[in-house]
Amino acid sequence: MGLKSFKTNMFRINDKDWKTYEAIIDVNSEFFKKVKEQAKAKIHFSPNASQSSGYRTLEVKYQNQIRGGLAEACAKLLIEEYAFDNKINAEVIRYDDVLTATTGFTFETLKGEYDIKVIQNTVTKLVESRSSVSHNISLTEALARFDTIGRYTSFTKPNESFNDFYIRPLYEYLDFPLKDFYNHDFEELIKNSKIKLHFTGGADFNLMHNKGYNQSMGQGNTNYRVIKILDGFTIDEFLKNLLFHNHN
Repeated sequence: MGLKSFKTNMFRINDKDWKTYEAIIDVNSEFFKKVKEQAKAKIHFSPNASQSSGYRTLEVKYQNQIRGGLAEACAKLLIEEYAFDNKINAEVIRYDDVLTATTGFTFETLKGEYDIKVIQNTVTKLVESRSSVSHNISLTEALARFDTIGRYTSFTKPNESFNDFYIRPLYEYLDFPLKDFYNHDFEELIKNSKIKLHFTGGADFNLMHNKGYNQSMGQGNTNYRVIKILDGFTIDEFLKNLLFHNHN
């Protein structure tokens, strides 16, 4: 048994043993093609302004969408495979997949938007996936320094509600000493094995609320609730809390 689409990595960080599940990404797969199609469609319905209010070109939006979409699609796959491996019945639904199936690739009717929904019996849990890239530092340094990112508020989203769970995907750029990540096409980096996608852990609402803190993350007027990756759940703790306990 085991997770067929992920491999396990172990790290020693700040006297802690830390595990990640690394996604095995096949750029020629239907899975990856679908993520690309969704990203291409979605850029026409997402704001031209970034969180820090700067203008974003379609190409910049596409690069952001495919990174976020791939992390989210792999997060759904990880939850599904972990549930299957542990003989747990859970329906795992990704919002973009539902929208693609029901409206074609039209993202202008975003209502009740979420990232991932996990349904077990009568209990529904919402999972948020917010990824980033260790583009100019090593993965171990990023694991020690980075946060799991929760709810945020801004002028455009003044009242975003808390989700039940926050999973933490983190891309590792293997040529990080060159500090040139943003000069490259993301797909090319994946094809050339210069990028790895790690699932590093996460948090639930209570952990984020009780042990998290607020910061702007350099995004102007946007305020995030965050918790250090190493202060949150390990990836196994996250998946067990998500799937083994019925949160209401």
